Amino acid sequence: MDLIACDRRPLYRVRKPIAYKGSVIPRGALHRLEKVSGEGIRRLKARGTINEVQGPPLEALPGWTRRGARLAAAGIEGAAQFLGADLAQTARVMRVKPRTVQRWKDEVREWLTPELDGRRR
Repeated sequence: MDLIACDRRPLYRVRKPIAYKGSVIPRGALHRLEKVSGEGIRRLKARGTINEVQGPPLEALPGWTRRGARLAAAGIEGAAQFLGADLAQTARVMRVKPRTVQRWKDEVREWLTPELDGRRR
C-alpha cells in the first residue's frame, strides 16, 4: 500500500476566540494556525487560548477498526494526522471517492470537537 502524504503541522483546538486578520477563529474550532509565527503560538498556548490536539488512534473511534487499520498501513495512525492527509491521495489509496474521504474527515473532526454550551461546535 502507498503511503499517504499529510500536513505535519500541529492541529490546535481554539479555546478562546482569536481575532486574526479581520476575521475571528471561533472557540472550539480546529485549526493549523499555519500563518501564526512560532512566537505567536507560544503566546497563545501560554494564555490558554489554544492547545494542541492529540487525537486518538483512528482504530479507537467507534466503527473505525477496519478503516483505521487500512489507514495505518498507509502511514496515517492518528486523528490529527488524518485530518492533514491529502484528500485525493487518501481516496486513491483507500479506493474510494474523494467526497467519501471528506465525509470521514468531517466525522473525525466531529469526534475531536468538544461540546460547547450543550451543542457541538
